This record gives sequence, C-alpha cells and structure tokens, in this order.
Amino acid sequence: MSSTPTNLGRAPFGDDARLTRSRRGNLARLAMFLVASALLGHWQARQASGRTVVQEGVSALVAPLITVLSAAGNSLRSAAAAVPKTGELAAENQQLKAEIQEMRRRNAALAEAALERERLRGLLHLRSGIPQRSVAARVIGRRLSGWPEAIILDKGRSDGIAPRQAVMAASGLVGRIYSVSAHTALAVPLTDRNSAAGALLQRSRDAGILTGDGSGCELKYLPLDAEVMPGDVVVSSGLGGILPKGIMIGTVVSATRDDTASMKCARVRLSVNLSRLEEVLVLSK
Repeated sequence: MSSTPTNLGRAPFGDDARLTRSRRGNLARLAMFLVASALLGHWQARQASGRTVVQEGVSALVAPLITVLSAAGNSLRSAAAAVPKTGELAAENQQLKAEIQEMRRRNAALAEAALERERLRGLLHLRSGIPQRSVAARVIGRRLSGWPEAIILDKGRSDGIAPRQAVMAASGLVGRIYSVSAHTALAVPLTDRNSAAGALLQRSRDAGILTGDGSGCELKYLPLDAEVMPGDVVVSSGLGGILPKGIMIGTVVSATRDDTASMKCARVRLSVNLSRLEEVLVLSK
C-alpha cells in the first residue's frame, strides 16, 4: 500500500517534463526551418543575378577597398585630363612665340611707316615753298672713300638729276650733286672741303661764304663790324642762282676776328644730321 502513493505522485511530473521538451524541440525545428527557408531564398536570388553566396561575401569584404581605389583612379584621371600633354604644350608654346614675333614685326613696320610719313610730310611742306622743280630721292648708301659724309641717292639722270644741283632735307640744306648715273646720284655735303655756298646771318643780314673743312663748316669773309653771336641762324643768301634764298643752313657756334684779312669768321653747326639722313629733295637749276 505504500508504493501506490509514490507512483501516483511522480507520474504527472514526468509527463509534464516530456511535454515541455517536445514543445521546445518543435520550436527549434520551426526556427531552423525558417532560417533555412530564408537562406534558400537569398541563395536563389543571388543565383538569379549570376553571383554565388561566396562571391557575395568576397564582394562585401573587398567593396570598401574597391571604392577607395576607384575614387583615387577618378582623381588621377581628372588631374591627367586637366594637364595638357607635353607635346601639345610645346607646340602651343611655339605657336604663341611665333604670333608674338609676328605682332612685333607688324608693330615695328607700322612705327616705321608712321615715321616715314612724318619725314615725307616735312619734304612736301618744303617743296610747297620752293618755286623750283624738285625730285624726291632716298638715301641708299653713304661713306664712300674720299668723301666720309658723301651719300648715294636712288635717283639719277633718268629722273632729271644733274651735277651741281642743290640737295635739301626737311631740316635744311644738305649739299650738292657731284656726279650722276642713269639711276643713281652721288651728293657731297656742305662739310666737303671743295664745297662753297653763299650764306648770311639771318639776324644782322651780314653775308659771307660758307665753306667746308671736312668735319664742319665756317662762314667766312664776314665784315669786321659784323654782329656775330653764338646761336645766330645762318641761311642761304641766294647769290649765284643755284640755291633759293632763305634756306636754313645751321647756327653759329663761335666767332673769331682776323684783323690781317679784315674779316670775321663764324663756326657753323649744320641743322641737318647727315648720319641720319634718309630722304632728300634735289632742286633743278
């Protein structure tokens, strides 16, 4: 009789334990089933896109590195695109240099043309005040042996130029024609030792003879009482019929008195710069 109560008291407790374990097992199997289903669906989706689960995992691991490398590559490509190629840069540099040289050449030509127009305008103004016929000529050479200041002109006999004709520039008297050819002429300046021309002091009207000494000019045979001062203007006197009267010659630098010859002499600086002479007028007789 003592065994019956013992068995009856333990039976319900064992059944409950087995029931609890059975329920837990069912829940675990259900959870595993759900996880397996989810993995299967995920695997099928990856298969449909052509990538495996392993590939996806590898991609997940290397994705950050690829992103960094891609960004660096894009930066390098942008920098390379911003910098021209060395050959193209050199060619462009050469082209710019050539354009600059061409612009400088054109500017120099324009400046030279403007200066020439100014000189020719002066010659035209001079020609308008001279009744004699004149021929414009260019200086194409200078400094021949025997005539340190001699000049060669680009006009000659065919243009009506002849020896002894007067040569003028816009700033004053230059000299005379010495010899001619068909298309050129040789002119010697007033500084030549064989040169002589009638001249007078514009202020006092005292007249004399202007002669050359190889390097400059002197106004000789002035009266002893002539008023000569440095800076006095010397012009052509018109005596002899070769030169018109009143043509600018130069200015007095200094004066001396020669009592034995009963005359005064004046050193004269020519108004024409012979070394810079480019265009002249040749006067017909």
